Amino acid sequence: MHDKIKNYLTKKIFLHNPLLFFYALNHPASKKKIKPFIHQIHLLHNSMLLRPVRFLIADEIGLGKTIESLAITRYLELKHGIRRVLVLTPKILREQWESEIGRVGGVPRIIKDGNDVAILKIIYNITILRSIL
Repeated sequence: MHDKIKNYLTKKIFLHNPLLFFYALNHPASKKKIKPFIHQIHLLHNSMLLRPVRFLIADEIGLGKTIESLAITRYLELKHGIRRVLVLTPKILREQWESEIGRVGGVPRIIKDGNDVAILKIIYNITILRSIL
């Protein structure tokens, strides 16, 4: 019983403190540790307070948009039980996203072409809507 209480309190502390949450994102197998910038902590804090969570993250190269997005996603997964997130990214950034998702302990499922979409439809029993522009 003591371990259950300890785990519960630890989870509550991390889920209500954006700075501690960022440090908890470090996956044990990851060699490269996450060190958040102030603006990343601020954005995560805002996502902890707002519902629904809807952000467009756009800033200079190298300021951590990927990690910001993954921190918010991981928070929503732990706190609110979300199970799926769709990330649209240019092809050139696909490997970076795949690597970063693994870095925080997630399992990326990359859709590279129409065949991958068909497989995901079968595995997850989802409907893909297409729009013609």
